[in-house]
Amino acid sequence: MASRNGLKTATARGFQTIIATHEHTYFDQYQADPKQEPLAIGGLTTVEDVYTATLTPPSSPTSRHHC
Repeated sequence: MASRNGLKTATARGFQTIIATHEHTYFDQYQADPKQEPLAIGGLTTVEDVYTATLTPPSSPTSRHHC
């Protein structure tokens, strides 16, 4: 995982960079009721949370986004 300074350096140098936000893309968390799930590190991230997440930072210029 890149540090914030590493991210700034990579984007400033023009590298295409993917940012994975912890709360929506860290899949070692519970996906449903913790009482009925295998042991996980903690937190709850449902499939709905992942599919409905807005992963594009609002401050990023759209011209720099690649699909």
